[in-house]
Amino acid sequence: MNFAGSSPALGIYVFFFDVETTGLPKDNKFIVEKILQWPRLIQISWQLYNNKYNLIDIKNYYIKNIKLNKNNRYIIYGKKRTIKEILKEFYKILKKSYFIIGHNINFDCNIIIGEYYRLNYKFKNIFINKKRINTIKIKNNNYYLSLKNTFNLLYKEKKNYLFHNSLYDIYINIFVFLKLIYYKLIKFNFKFNIKKFLVNIPIYNNKNIKLKNKINYFNIHNHSYYSIFNSTIKFKNLINKSIKYNMKAVGITDNNMMGVYNFYYEINKINKINKINKKKFIKGIVGCEINIKIKNKLYPYILIIKNIKGYYNLIKINSYSYIKTKNINYIDRKIIKKYSKGLIFLTGTLKSEISYYIKKNKIKKAIKILLYWKKIFKNNLFIEIFRYGLKNEKKVNKYLIFLSKKYNIKYINQQETFYLNKSDYKIYKILLCIKKKKI
Repeated sequence: MNFAGSSPALGIYVFFFDVETTGLPKDNKFIVEKILQWPRLIQISWQLYNNKYNLIDIKNYYIKNIKLNKNNRYIIYGKKRTIKEILKEFYKILKKSYFIIGHNINFDCNIIIGEYYRLNYKFKNIFINKKRINTIKIKNNNYYLSLKNTFNLLYKEKKNYLFHNSLYDIYINIFVFLKLIYYKLIKFNFKFNIKKFLVNIPIYNNKNIKLKNKINYFNIHNHSYYSIFNSTIKFKNLINKSIKYNMKAVGITDNNMMGVYNFYYEINKINKINKINKKKFIKGIVGCEINIKIKNKLYPYILIIKNIKGYYNLIKINSYSYIKTKNINYIDRKIIKKYSKGLIFLTGTLKSEISYYIKKNKIKKAIKILLYWKKIFKNNLFIEIFRYGLKNEKKVNKYLIFLSKKYNIKYINQQETFYLNKSDYKIYKILLCIKKKKI
């Protein structure tokens, strides 16, 4: 396809970008002498696509040392950079592009020009010779619709998506842009293949033009009826319920390995039926809850199998915990360290060692333990975040997320489940009574 005015040798033509600022200008007229009265840049995001509709670059930056106001409470903090670093990278990308697309694109461009001016750069319009495309096109009662209302009108949606976030607004605006082309509200002098472009948008769903989460949630931390007197969950019910909620995977983390064969048997059985009926497949993930004993206190952790080496190592760890102990299985840290290859380590629930020390305000101790496991498992260490509404939960989660960012350890949201339906709670309580020998 040919883009008028662009150089085919560059290969990059379509540039979407969006900014978030500290507010709006008192005077919309952009005058260089009054540039210091304009709001400051807080967040900037962009996406670049070449003439083959491939995504070339995607960035989301948050400006260092800028105070947020009430309007910016939804901003997702991207990578923090100084304004000078961001503008330098922005200019390199901008030079390669021809079409610049945004919602209220002139305002966005003026904000960037203003930041250049504040840095005492030689003033010039860096957007000169660029084709600006504004997606503000639809009016209602003589007023142009906002990005949110434009999207909802074009796609017949009545949902409150996360606006006032440049990263998210770009995705919204891309769909608005494509729909405006479809309805011929934006005219170009080139052919534009919407279907090919849609496939390359990171969050595009081929069935409908809708936004969906970039990461699909699925629950690993499930206990089955193989956790004796601890759970009512049967494999078949667990797998079918996970499929019902469009989960791509499901896991089991019993305190033993006895159910592994039957779990995979049910997974394969259901996937075969789904293949015939052209339904979704689901992946089975196996792990085990292991207790570590320290000073007569047990702390539960979760080990997940990553590969065949991990499977054999988890069998050794789990077997060792039962052979060497009585009644309650537990193990020493040294054994986990010895057989750590091929395994993923999850930090566990509020009962875990790290969470315990956070609750006791012994943060240094919690950090020491976290770094101990990081040294062993490296990138195979994940922090678990739970939300049950329990006491100290907010405090623990706050510190865990802080430690996740500080030490570059990924975290996952999980729920430790012992029964699937609300109606199963009574049966679950009966099991606990039998276990504890109480009526």
